[in-house]
Amino acid sequence: MDPIGYRFGTEARRGGMDVTISLTAAEAAQVGDDAGILADWFHSALWALAILRAGHVPANPDHPHPDARKDRTAGPGDWYTVVNDLDYRLLPRLEGIRDAAIRAHAAAGGSVGDMALAMDVSRSTAQYRRDAVRQADPSVWEQWATRTREPRPRCVACGHPARSTDALVVTDGGFQVHRSHTEDTTSGFHGATIVHDLGAEAGQD
Repeated sequence: MDPIGYRFGTEARRGGMDVTISLTAAEAAQVGDDAGILADWFHSALWALAILRAGHVPANPDHPHPDARKDRTAGPGDWYTVVNDLDYRLLPRLEGIRDAAIRAHAAAGGSVGDMALAMDVSRSTAQYRRDAVRQADPSVWEQWATRTREPRPRCVACGHPARSTDALVVTDGGFQVHRSHTEDTTSGFHGATIVHDLGAEAGQD
């Protein structure tokens, strides 16, 4: 069975296209909540692609605000969200998964020639990249990918742990988020009641 499915038009929830990524029970157990977080940022990439190609933010007929139900010019806030989701959140995790895969390929006896084909680069470039990964200590995000360090509490909104300037808190809905998300008007957690401040006990980025 194909792990990726598509529904178009009237069969899609919003009338355009649904993309469904399916995992087995064993795969889902390993990926856990990270699947939903990554999917949110993948959506940001596709949303940005639509804006870039259309030259504007396409209308969202399902949005409760009337201004969102018509085409509009993309503003700084739109691009901030895209850059933040992709550069700060998604790309470091993808790089961690990639580096872990490069390290695992070498450990399994994979050849430099095969790695060159996988990367679509010369053998010398593949050798250089593989050596750079193998000779360095695993990054924070490679450790995240392989679960080789003790997991720390993370914000359900952005996936990052507490920062020295932005502690994790628990809302009345039971969600664990950075305090800044409860103060950000563009966040889905704006105005949420804080019932517990995890503070330094949650660790820092």
